[in-house]
Amino acid sequence: ADLRTYLRRAVATDHATLSAAHRILEADRDVTALMVFISGFDVVCHGFWPYRFPESYPVDPPATDDVDRLGGVIDRYLAYVDREIGRLMDAFPERPNVLVVSDHGHIATYQATLWRSWHGPEGVFIAAGPDIAGPLRRSDDVRYADVVPTMLHLRGLRAPNLPGRVLVERP
Repeated sequence: ADLRTYLRRAVATDHATLSAAHRILEADRDVTALMVFISGFDVVCHGFWPYRFPESYPVDPPATDDVDRLGGVIDRYLAYVDREIGRLMDAFPERPNVLVVSDHGHIATYQATLWRSWHGPEGVFIAAGPDIAGPLRRSDDVRYADVVPTMLHLRGLRAPNLPGRVLVERP
């Protein structure tokens, strides 16, 4: 498949996921927790990384006309995801707490993979909302095991004997 096919699939998957999330909120105004997995951004980053960050490829760089044509795809996709998360937040009757979590970042690679970018060591952790003391943006020192204790803490719950720690403070 070519990059257009991957982009179409990413958009279709994320659009269907976000539409389903909106339908859930419309059907049940009492929803207090909603978790949404937006997988398309990962695919877009894998496929379009060389065109957004051509300087990361000093050996065998992408063609300049491809960079000109495709270099903005990641930024536009991220703007789309950000806009859609905002629409989901607006669909709640009250301002929700929001956690944005990724399992990895991206880096340039010359390894023999399907993509020319691969999993980087730093993911993303962003938290904001009425039960969070100020917006928090972290990419370091966050582990998978920290996500569930943080979510439970924001719900006013504590789960004993879970690995991980709470990453946010309540006001």
